[in-house]
Amino acid sequence: MMKKKAPSEHLKPHLKILDIPIIILAALLTLIAGVTAYSREAASSHVIIRGPDKAWVYPMDAEEETLVQGLIGETKIIISGGRARIVSSP
Repeated sequence: MMKKKAPSEHLKPHLKILDIPIIILAALLTLIAGVTAYSREAASSHVIIRGPDKAWVYPMDAEEETLVQGLIGETKIIISGGRARIVSSP
């Protein structure tokens, strides 16, 4: 007669010899991707402002105030402190 296994024995993971290095590699790649995505160096170094006819590229470290003529009026954009924001728009 065959001996029946306990239900908990069926649920035990059976790791192969390469499973642990693969798990470690996946964890390292995830960590590297997270650090790269959220580091300050990975942030955009420029802003692209698009109007109906053309586009402008400004460095994010600029202190700039610009008006862009759109289809329904002017939009005022300020670039300061590494950020760009719309101050007024029709």
